[in-house]
Amino acid sequence: ISQWVPEAAMSSYQRKDRLSLLIRNLPLDMRQEDVKAMFAVYGEVRDVYLPRDYYTQKPKGFGFIEFMDNRDAEDALHALDHTQVGGREVSVVMSKESRKTPRDMIKREDVEEPSRSGGRSGRSRSRDRGGD
Repeated sequence: ISQWVPEAAMSSYQRKDRLSLLIRNLPLDMRQEDVKAMFAVYGEVRDVYLPRDYYTQKPKGFGFIEFMDNRDAEDALHALDHTQVGGREVSVVMSKESRKTPRDMIKREDVEEPSRSGGRSGRSRSRDRGGD
């Protein structure tokens, strides 16, 4: 017999069955309220997250939305994928990863961006590799 646990007390691991959608190519002036209103037509929305650049606080042009019911998420995906929003064609797909914290995003940006020295280690890239 499993004990009932309030939703708020569940870890993200316990909520793995939740389906999050990734929305790509959002207009940069789109607000969370706008995204929620667009998707709420298909069912009750649990969470909307629009990542911003950690340093500039500018929107990154994509977001995540989570529904209370997975069927509603699937309906929204099929209805809104490849639709025009604010002059842009948005792409809606099932998210493969869970929501990242700002700290996770900083770590990810540090890995993806080259170092200030241009990403080179100081060695010449034209080194002779031949073995004549």
